[in-house]
Amino acid sequence: MNLQQEIEFKGLKQFFQWWFSELEFLIPAVIKKVFFRPQIQLNFELIDQQLTVTQLAQQSAAAVVKYFPLTEAGQQGFERWISKLRADNVVHCVFKLNPGQAIEKTLILPAAAKDNFKQLIGYELARITPFNPQQVYYDAKILTLPDDPQVKVYLVVVPRKVVDQAMAYLKAWQIPVKQVYYTDASEVTEAVALQCNLLPERRKIPRVSNWQTYAHLGLSALVVLLLATILFFPMLSQQYYLKKVKQDVNADQKSIWKLNYEQSSLKTKIADANLLIAKKKSTPDVLAVLTELTARLDNETYLVGFVYKESALSIEGYSAVASSLIATLEASAMLKDVHFSSSVKQNKRTGLERFKIKMTVLST
Repeated sequence: MNLQQEIEFKGLKQFFQWWFSELEFLIPAVIKKVFFRPQIQLNFELIDQQLTVTQLAQQSAAAVVKYFPLTEAGQQGFERWISKLRADNVVHCVFKLNPGQAIEKTLILPAAAKDNFKQLIGYELARITPFNPQQVYYDAKILTLPDDPQVKVYLVVVPRKVVDQAMAYLKAWQIPVKQVYYTDASEVTEAVALQCNLLPERRKIPRVSNWQTYAHLGLSALVVLLLATILFFPMLSQQYYLKKVKQDVNADQKSIWKLNYEQSSLKTKIADANLLIAKKKSTPDVLAVLTELTARLDNETYLVGFVYKESALSIEGYSAVASSLIATLEASAMLKDVHFSSSVKQNKRTGLERFKIKMTVLST
């Protein structure tokens, strides 16, 4: 076991694969033999009054074919052979029908029938095959992609008497078949055909209970659980404390962020207040401006308009001699840039001159 190697896990499955490959030598041989047994699939066929068994290992393409005649001697030989297989392997039994014993069809159905296509096929079975639903076992598999506008379905149909006769032989030989399938490679591949099961629930042969196997599995599971506890407990403890430290750091960071935000808000408010104070100091208030105008203008002059905004002052009114107002206002230390903003007009009824004057108010 290389402890210096840097290991990166991208999933729970990869972790257990690494764990088993590195620590396999620690597992007792008895536990490995019971708990980590290889998977074996047996394909059964009834050909020429004999049982043909093809052994397919899941991790190898090589196949082993055995032949057992349908006699008492053949049954005894089969029981001895499969007992040796079951001692070291997990055996899955599948029965394959002979060519010509079933019918394969490819159907095109509307997309709306995708969710209940098997029920729809059951209603139409008498129309699309020579049989009615009570005479056959059937199964179907969708071949199209989910986005296709039409549903392409693979259908396989077998007369019930064919399956029932084969199951009678297999039951007598205590073969727990979990699946019956058929293919002649004319419609679909064998991989697709294996996704259909022509064996009804009532015909499935239950597995023979083996209390020793279950006991070994229980003990093996207990040993694995103890080993996992020993390996994972320190990791879980470290993760717990690491999570707690992260939570404390996150809480401190939130407090720091809140403090920084409050400081920034306070600085902004102080800057705004200073700006207002400076602006107020740089611009005389309205009362001071009105006082200055009252002191400068004579009694024969009165105002009808007064606009004061950001040191710009505009006045409008009537005076006996409007032309003299410019010199009068320029004499003030508070006012500058005094000028008429429009021409002076005389009111014929009153004889007074109407004026509009603009100026700039200086800060005091």
